Amino acid sequence: MTVWKGKVAVVTGAAGEVGRGLAHRFAREGMVVVIADIDAANLEETEDQLRQYSGTVLTLPTDIFKPDQLEHLAAETHKSFGNVDVLCANAGVMGPYTYVWEQRPEDLQWVFGVNVFGTVNTIRAFLPSMIQNPSESHVVITASEAGWSTSPLIGTYHASKHAVVAYAETLAKEVQMVKSAVRVHMLCPLGVRAPRLHDPDRQRFRPEELRTDNAVQRPEGERIEEARRANSLNPNGSGNSGSEVAEAVFEGINSDRFYIFPDPRVRDVIQRAFEVATSEQYPVPNPNIVAQATGTA
Repeated sequence: MTVWKGKVAVVTGAAGEVGRGLAHRFAREGMVVVIADIDAANLEETEDQLRQYSGTVLTLPTDIFKPDQLEHLAAETHKSFGNVDVLCANAGVMGPYTYVWEQRPEDLQWVFGVNVFGTVNTIRAFLPSMIQNPSESHVVITASEAGWSTSPLIGTYHASKHAVVAYAETLAKEVQMVKSAVRVHMLCPLGVRAPRLHDPDRQRFRPEELRTDNAVQRPEGERIEEARRANSLNPNGSGNSGSEVAEAVFEGINSDRFYIFPDPRVRDVIQRAFEVATSEQYPVPNPNIVAQATGTA
């Protein structure tokens, strides 16, 4: 078992449920924790909670959409603490619930900008120095079961997470090619009790140039709301807590697992996707969604 006390962890998206859980888990081990998020108010709340532990906390509001802010985060971390031992590229957004043909270009630019390019920006800012460090270090990239599945009305989110899955798997191979001591892990929750991820008010954090008339609030209406709930394997809002996800991550790092599934049903999602593809089936929605969308019984 690795001794983590005094080592350095960086967590983006630390104002959200999963990021906050990760920060708490690392702090409990006595690690130095650097937390970042665009949501400065809730990030400060995370910082206040971490003060109960004995470790050091550095808090930097950061928009991972902007590469220069990630570079600043990395520079401040290195200046204050030196090498990074655990990097969690965790921040993400859901985007509006609507049909793919109704998605605005600005919607795609925001969701991909945070989920995909934000992950890329995080890795670019931190990984070169981690590769140069001969000591073992870890990168945890938050993907999702959405990286293997597709669901109506949140297609842009799924598309972005498919990209994150491919990026994380490629990164895991490439760090081995350069014979670095970096180990990559991909976190794939099934469902998380994280109301702020789905809160339309979070879209206030969009860059000004990507805001549209429908950007501040997701489409309303019973049909779309019911379809959204029918997409989920956790229709009643159940799912892992941030602390449960963080515990799975901690165990995954210690056991050197690449794929980290806090909910074992993620394996069923992947198996189903494999079966549909290899049998060349036409993808179909849940019948309940079709009934709700068309108003039929």
